[in-house]
Amino acid sequence: MFSMRVRQTSDTRTPVCVETETRWGTGGPSQTPPSLLHALSALGALGALGVHQGAEALAPRDQILLLDWPELERALPDGGLPRGVVELAAPHAHGGGTTLALATCRAAQRDPQAHCAWLEAASGPRLYAPEVRAAGVDLARLLVVRAPREALSRVCVKVLATGAFPLVVVAPSRARRASEAGEREVSLDERAVRRFSLAAEESAARVLLLTDTYASHAPWPVALRLELERLPEAVHVRVARDRRGRVGAARTVPLRTRPHAQSRVEAARRDTSARIVTSSPAPRVREAG
Repeated sequence: MFSMRVRQTSDTRTPVCVETETRWGTGGPSQTPPSLLHALSALGALGALGVHQGAEALAPRDQILLLDWPELERALPDGGLPRGVVELAAPHAHGGGTTLALATCRAAQRDPQAHCAWLEAASGPRLYAPEVRAAGVDLARLLVVRAPREALSRVCVKVLATGAFPLVVVAPSRARRASEAGEREVSLDERAVRRFSLAAEESAARVLLLTDTYASHAPWPVALRLELERLPEAVHVRVARDRRGRVGAARTVPLRTRPHAQSRVEAARRDTSARIVTSSPAPRVREAG
């Protein structure tokens, strides 16, 4: 009689362990058929690639960025953000995407050598430095680039190609162009998102796209799409797209639970005091032509 047992191991590099045992009722020899050994070897290889038992997450844990925000992590399929392109869609791109992006920057900077890049359209609103500091982001390790909107995709690929930024946030402004039916929003296209995905894969990085929920476009090839809605004291998060089909989950995440949550007034007051006492580091801002 042959029996097989699969168990989880503590070593994340080989998350699945296969144990086999052959028993003979008449005291015969114990031997596992070669074909079965080959099949078990293949199963072990799948485990090394991050394929777990059905109840476990499918992505290797070293490819998931934990956000130190338990309430938000429970809303995400992998308990964090995967590598590749993650789309944060909110009404008019102002419904909580910036809050989640700053929390991600803070999490990425747990590595003392990690720097983050924030790319925004020159025609759009500027990143508010006191809010960035209140979110726990180290301003000395944040590069802010303001570029013409039509150049954002090219700049993003170049920033990723340096390999110096494990996290790149792209915040295009709302641009409109005239048409016979009125005004229609112009957004990043699928080709640009594919380029982001390939560049992020090569540099083991993450790209966060802050987009408008109301913008109409075909589904983009992203690892994860979250649809956000800002409430008075919370953000409603819904998984709209996942590369493994785990969609539909929704959760309301209280803002008071986010790391280093402070009001804008408190952050501005502290920022003013810091400038009076000592020179406080500011985000490095570059204008890209």
